[in-house]
Amino acid sequence: MMLKKLSATLVSVTTAAALCVGCSSSDGSGDTGPQPDENGITTIKLGVTDAGKKQWPILIEKAKAENINVELVPYTDYVTPNKALAEGQIDVNRYQHLIFLAQNQANTKDTLVPIASTEVFPLPLYWKGHDSLDGIEGQTVAIPNDPTNGGRAIKVLEKAGLITLKDNAKNALSPTPSDIDEANSKVAINDVDATQTAIVWDNGTPAVINQNFLQRAGIDPTTALTADDPKDASSEPYINVWVTRPEEADNEAINRITEIWYDPEVQVAVAEDTGHSAVTVKKPREELQKILDKLVDEVKANN
Repeated sequence: MMLKKLSATLVSVTTAAALCVGCSSSDGSGDTGPQPDENGITTIKLGVTDAGKKQWPILIEKAKAENINVELVPYTDYVTPNKALAEGQIDVNRYQHLIFLAQNQANTKDTLVPIASTEVFPLPLYWKGHDSLDGIEGQTVAIPNDPTNGGRAIKVLEKAGLITLKDNAKNALSPTPSDIDEANSKVAINDVDATQTAIVWDNGTPAVINQNFLQRAGIDPTTALTADDPKDASSEPYINVWVTRPEEADNEAINRITEIWYDPEVQVAVAEDTGHSAVTVKKPREELQKILDKLVDEVKANN
């Protein structure tokens, strides 16, 4: 995959507030990573794939009041933000779910860690001009071609009764198109780059589209024909998380940003940004790490 990175959009905010977030503690804990400058301002470089959303200006302003200067660093793909984080180009990112992070950990030497959860998004199937699955039999459905979203999309179609998996793949963590029993399925699959799913939808092809590209195409989330259930326990791998390097996991400023995320004003903006489809999740860091470790083991066992 060609990795692309947009020029960093620096959103600099300063304040004269007296609170010094991220100052070194006497025992040395929590003082790794970005530190306050001579003016008491701590700058955090935050990697995102949705820099245009309403939530960010609100979060940035609230961070400003606590002497935290947030610099949004936008990316247009799902691989580069982890690479940039591992290489120290950014301090934290917020764009991925746990199973995507697990795939990254299993296939690279990265040791990135989740430090807070945000929400779970349903993964829906859309078909332009249709309000039901009637007539979809015999169609070709577009799904994202990355392993995690692609596998999840296949599970969505399986649950809807549109495809059948081969016996040896019924419990697969992330089934692939080759795991589909085509003779006993109602639709065919075309796996395309995630950025193309909304484009083929616009051309009349049924498509499973994840949240970022759904919004960019202006698709109404309420027009989904079917989706998985974010509240179901099986959705744990798809909890979206804040991720950083292990040595910065206790940085006060970074962790304060993850707390500001739950501020009511930020959450209202998140709801508006997602068409009220996101389900907020609050899980302790330790629990997120346990889920991640389990997923990494499963990914490695299936590689």
